[in-house]
Amino acid sequence: MTTTYDLEIQLSRLDFDSYHLELQFHAPGGKMPLLPLRSRLQLDFERLQVLFPDPDSYGADLTQALFGDPDRRDYFIQARLQARAAGLPLRLLLKIDPSNVKLAGLRWETLRDPQDGRWLLSQMDTRLIRLIHSPTWNRLPLKAPTGRALTAISCPKDLAGHAPWTVGQIAGTVNAQQEIDLASRALEAFQNRLLVGPPFGDAPVTPDRLQDALCDGVDVLYLVCPAAMRVRPEGMSLNIFLEEEDGSPLAVTTPRMLEILRGCNIPPLVMLAAPQAIGMDGKWRHSDPLGSLRKLVPGVLEMGAEGVLA
Repeated sequence: MTTTYDLEIQLSRLDFDSYHLELQFHAPGGKMPLLPLRSRLQLDFERLQVLFPDPDSYGADLTQALFGDPDRRDYFIQARLQARAAGLPLRLLLKIDPSNVKLAGLRWETLRDPQDGRWLLSQMDTRLIRLIHSPTWNRLPLKAPTGRALTAISCPKDLAGHAPWTVGQIAGTVNAQQEIDLASRALEAFQNRLLVGPPFGDAPVTPDRLQDALCDGVDVLYLVCPAAMRVRPEGMSLNIFLEEEDGSPLAVTTPRMLEILRGCNIPPLVMLAAPQAIGMDGKWRHSDPLGSLRKLVPGVLEMGAEGVLA
């Protein structure tokens, strides 16, 4: 029996920029305290693309699209009130067809609370979870927490020299200390194991080392790595950069990266982050402006992760 209240948000395409949206609220014991709510959702993908570098504005715009309708907003509020009254968390189960790249690629993790404007992901009693949409999907009980996290920060040397073919990637020098500090703050509640190469550690993020660390069992994987697109005759393909033992770049394709993660225990929560990197003008900026790492999200969810942030 589930120990959470679940608010399913299911989206299916109607036309170019609008979707059929259905909200279903499930309580422990298979009960449905609220009748399903069906409506039409419209999304301005061009505007969201413009807002991509600004998480605050992006999240506000996406929240308005999803919860701006009074009926949908009230449905969410009623569902959370019932969960809070029972002292249980509310899970927002976002069911998206992975074949709809535009919809799956939206930054749903930037959603705000429609009542007070806070990040939904910052609230202990409200959890946002992306799901691979399937007619046969069944809710599963949550895994018992271990209290452990794994932070892996890939800092390959001379990335531009080894991979001059990259598109949409501007990583020159990864600020490993900054990434370590960010990960430490994000995972302060966990016993955190760190994989990072010299000079901050002695464990470059190689495929074998990453897979072995995951086999120990953790609640969270926080993976920081440069990513880029490679142009081939058959189209563009994603490459994630891990490291060789000597710290040189190792370009890993999407299927290979999923194979590495699948080789052991997939954590309930996977966080994929492109590092801040220094550009030719000496300024630090996001090293994955195309959002390439998000292409891993459907595959990671399919393996059984309860949530993926990218």
